[in-house]
Amino acid sequence: PSQAKSGLIAAIYPNEEREKEFTGHPQSYQLVNYVCKDTSATTKIRVVSNSSVARSGGSFNDNCLQGSCLLHNSLDALNGFSVWGYSFLTDISEAYRSIQTGPITNSCRRFCWFADPLDPNSIQDYHLTCANYGDRPAGNILTQGLDIVASDSETPPIVAEFIAKSFYVDDGGRSAKTIARLEEVISNLGPSMGKYGFQLKHILRSYATNIDAGSTSSQSVETVLGLLWNFYDDTLVPNFNIYVCKKSRGE
Repeated sequence: PSQAKSGLIAAIYPNEEREKEFTGHPQSYQLVNYVCKDTSATTKIRVVSNSSVARSGGSFNDNCLQGSCLLHNSLDALNGFSVWGYSFLTDISEAYRSIQTGPITNSCRRFCWFADPLDPNSIQDYHLTCANYGDRPAGNILTQGLDIVASDSETPPIVAEFIAKSFYVDDGGRSAKTIARLEEVISNLGPSMGKYGFQLKHILRSYATNIDAGSTSSQSVETVLGLLWNFYDDTLVPNFNIYVCKKSRGE
């Protein structure tokens, strides 16, 4: 599978060194499926696993401690993005997948798949190697990762403040009275995040044409904290999906 080549999952072969790291650890298998997300700029179809699938000993999520919520206040982040005349928006590319997980966690997130989809005899065990959307503690772990970036002594103070106050999960936005203030954040943000393996999907400015700004949901609109932001005319509108009948999987 392509995800194996990218290192997001790994095959487990009996009697090899990779299997030995799981010796003595609990084992649990998850179901794999896919979801369609038309609003995504880069991944319209996503392979997902179900960390809440029922098991006799409890699901993976049942056996995880989430801890107290570490996510920043979403309203504070939205107000910080909206209050002044100039603003920019950024998004971490594949944020959860930027966080590597250890052998105990990986052993509890196994699944079966085909090494060759055309060969029914090629089925084998795989495991995830990174945090995954739907894992109960994933949001808190991501926030802890961002806090590590902010607390690094080499991270410029203006970037540390942005990370600490202006990110909600993988979305970050800020407004300011002057363009120069925002450009100072932008010029230092990428290198500071990249030091820890985080890559930015895009930088969208309300005061620029955003040519080659990166991947976006459409030619002029990007989602921000549940709202739709038109980065050409700098307007925010609500984003509601209303289903008048029962929603079916894949729709």
